[in-house]
Amino acid sequence: MHYILLSLASLKVFVFIDGSFANNKDMSFQIGYIVVLGNEEMLDRRFMLHGNIIYWLLTKCKRVT
Repeated sequence: MHYILLSLASLKVFVFIDGSFANNKDMSFQIGYIVVLGNEEMLDRRFMLHGNIIYWLLTKCKRVT
């Protein structure tokens, strides 16, 4: 694993969450998230994120959709 050097002055925590409905064979729900510690750079109406993943999880939920 390789971590990049970050600026402490503009350090932020970013959390990205996504879900997948009825994508499994048993029609169950799947959810995942990633927690990133990083710096953002604004480019026009978009942003570039430079950071390090500190935690991620992908799990199947018991709820059936």
